[in-house]
Amino acid sequence: MGKKLDLAKKYGEKILWIFVGIFISMGVTAIQNPPITSVSVEPMQNPIFKGDDYYARFYVVNSGNQPLSNIIATYQFRCFMNDTEKANMLTDYLRGGDRTFFDVPFGDNMNYQCSWGAEIQVETYKDNRGKLYTKCVNVTSKVCMYCNVTISLSVKEIPEIQNYNFMYPFSEGDLSTEISEGCVSQEEVDRMNWTYYDTIGMGLFDLSTPCLMGKDLDWCKEQGYI
Repeated sequence: MGKKLDLAKKYGEKILWIFVGIFISMGVTAIQNPPITSVSVEPMQNPIFKGDDYYARFYVVNSGNQPLSNIIATYQFRCFMNDTEKANMLTDYLRGGDRTFFDVPFGDNMNYQCSWGAEIQVETYKDNRGKLYTKCVNVTSKVCMYCNVTISLSVKEIPEIQNYNFMYPFSEGDLSTEISEGCVSQEEVDRMNWTYYDTIGMGLFDLSTPCLMGKDLDWCKEQGYI
């Protein structure tokens, strides 16, 4: 009888230490991998083309290690939208590390074929002594511009609304270019009866814009634009 009690005690102690080891292991694992509840938005820099239109795509990413549910995204392209709209996502539930996305059509509001530069024609005149004068210029050109986009996420497991702001390519806007110093007005040219001499072409260009459009990628990589 005594041997049986000793044997039971011996195995009982082993089982106890096994459970203690399991609890310690679980504790160490919890310390090494604490629960993280986090979400983020990642815009796809280039739009996608489907059907007959371009679409801006935004990824919603569970950047933590805990499941997220009841995810609601709203967006507003401030260059043409007065109010926010609810995004149509594939799913509102994401496991840790998973992601989903939603697309926003460009329609007539965004323009991925916009001009990435503005050209200015500057006229020069000369008086009867041969002195050259530049005529003042005030030109408005339609060029590519970035659109301010705001996105808000509501997630059941995160108490606060998550807000994000991006500059997305491209909308089309007006670029005003003015040369008003060291030049003469059209009225003065007419009054002094100066002789037309030549026209000088000038350009203002954002070289990163064609790179974002996917043009001349080798050059863009060499210059560090992509």
